[in-house]
Amino acid sequence: LVTLLPIHDPFFHVSFIDVGQGDSIMIKKPFRHSCTLIDTGSPFNYYKLKTFLFRQGIYQIDHLIITHNDSDHNGNVE
Repeated sequence: LVTLLPIHDPFFHVSFIDVGQGDSIMIKKPFRHSCTLIDTGSPFNYYKLKTFLFRQGIYQIDHLIITHNDSDHNGNVE
């Protein structure tokens, strides 16, 4: 059962990611149905966002929300 829990996780997960001056928020739906990323941080902190996503096993973002058009919020959109 413990082995299957990461794949069949029945809970929502909200993570706040420190990406420098701004913050980034990852919302994962139960059973890995989708991932939503709110803001991406500045381009200078790309490695922090990338490291977090890979450690969580996230290789595809289903929804991206940018709150406003400043580089500390949309710097890693690519």
